Amino acid sequence: MKKIIAMLLAMVMVLSLAACTAKPAETEAPTTEAPVETTEAPVETTEAPVETTEAPIVEVAYEGLPGSGIPGNGAPQTEEDVAENFSFGVDLSYHNVEDMDYHNYVTNDDSGANYDLIDFETMKADGLDFVILRIGSQDSTGRFYDPHFVTMYNMAREAGLDVGAYFYSYAMTYEEAAADAEFCINVMEENNMYFDYPIFIDIEEDAHYDLGAESSAAISNIAIGWAQTMKDAGYYPGIYSSFFIYDYMSSNVRNSIDYWVAYISTAGAEEGVRSDYNPENTNISNEVSMWQHDWHGGDEYEGYGLDFLDLNVSYKDYPSLMAEYGYNNYPAAE
Repeated sequence: MKKIIAMLLAMVMVLSLAACTAKPAETEAPTTEAPVETTEAPVETTEAPVETTEAPIVEVAYEGLPGSGIPGNGAPQTEEDVAENFSFGVDLSYHNVEDMDYHNYVTNDDSGANYDLIDFETMKADGLDFVILRIGSQDSTGRFYDPHFVTMYNMAREAGLDVGAYFYSYAMTYEEAAADAEFCINVMEENNMYFDYPIFIDIEEDAHYDLGAESSAAISNIAIGWAQTMKDAGYYPGIYSSFFIYDYMSSNVRNSIDYWVAYISTAGAEEGVRSDYNPENTNISNEVSMWQHDWHGGDEYEGYGLDFLDLNVSYKDYPSLMAEYGYNNYPAAE
């Protein structure tokens, strides 16, 4: 019995030793991975600068009326050519009339006008053929017409003078010049007027000279906006300004729209070109249709009551031209 017990104890000891010496289960390697780098390279967001240079201004197409443009179509004229067609006249605005408040023109009240100062009958008797009257202009309140325009028109007609008109413009674009023309057309239509001479746009502001120096197309488009609108309404358009503006205009404008130049020549004028006043001057007539050659005509013509009077010579027979084509509401021949 003891032997059996001793054997059992021995077996228990062996099993205990085996349990103590058994190899423990291996611990798995940690699963933590190295951190992923998430920082990306910075994206370049700076774009190339956009070119903001505006496209150059393009001149609007325009085709002149039959009979318009430089006299003789620009071909050199002889003294006989010029003498056959030239005529003399004056141009008038409120600047020539005393005792008038400028603001009266905005309100169209001509009660302050002393029209007796202008003797159209004497002008006609002295041999003048035509008068160019100012329709109006524009100020901060908008476009306005000179109320004396209608009165002077009727007085000139009664005296037997031929009549033309002009508008002092501040237009800087085709559209603004077209609006000037529309304004004038309305005034002329409302008063049942007809004209023997062109309807001119007066372009002589400093801003116009600056624009012309920058772009021939831009200054030309002002003239074309006026001319196209007048032409579409049946009127004969023209431009009034200096030779500086004339030289800025494109050749198309010079050849298709009549030009009335203000040029008070001096002894220093280049000989043979745009020279001292001479009504038969073939050099001037080869460039323009009308020439304003004097701003103090009141000193030469007595009895008009005016100190300042602009004198002009025309190189075209405008009344015949208007009658032939029916421009400017010109009455049909009986």
